[in-house]
Amino acid sequence: MEMVFQQAVAIKKAGRGALYLALALLFFGCKSKLAQPEAATMPYAQLLKNLKITEAKLEQVAPNQIDTLAVNHFGRDVQIFASRFSKDAQAPIFFWQAVQAQQKAGQYPQAMALLDAFVKQFPENVKRPDAIFLKAFIAETGLKDVELAKKSYQGFIQAYPNHVLAQDAQLLLQQLQSKVSDEELIRQFEAKEKEKK
Repeated sequence: MEMVFQQAVAIKKAGRGALYLALALLFFGCKSKLAQPEAATMPYAQLLKNLKITEAKLEQVAPNQIDTLAVNHFGRDVQIFASRFSKDAQAPIFFWQAVQAQQKAGQYPQAMALLDAFVKQFPENVKRPDAIFLKAFIAETGLKDVELAKKSYQGFIQAYPNHVLAQDAQLLLQQLQSKVSDEELIRQFEAKEKEKK
């Protein structure tokens, strides 16, 4: 790094344009080292402790006071933890907490990205169907992307026709397809619940 500064001083003598070029090269050349999150090299125990501390802080914050930068760092660190320690039982749990934090912060695209990562990284996890359902729900309610929600609900129903959420997914899909109001959907859901009893 010192050598680059010496080169920059030498270039300064050559002209201001060359100095700007040298500084740009210095900045972009060092960026990869600066951008690497600390969690990528942190020992297991310290990373686990940091995640638990951040998780506790995020759970106590009201949605209108949430620190989106902290939420994003938590999500990033959870993914790093899961990639480094994929067999750790805490990894999928942290994923769920990161998704909830992203939802609470209204950061739906980030929540969707975490759910995608969860589904890919933990294909045998018991929460996988819930993640796929939640992805459809976020697409519908958070992103307001009706087509993605329809596609996601359909995928959930095909993959998990006997899951406890399959009936809910079917109702939500029907609502999206028929453009039924939320009030009507609630009435239909309550009627179906009475039939079960």
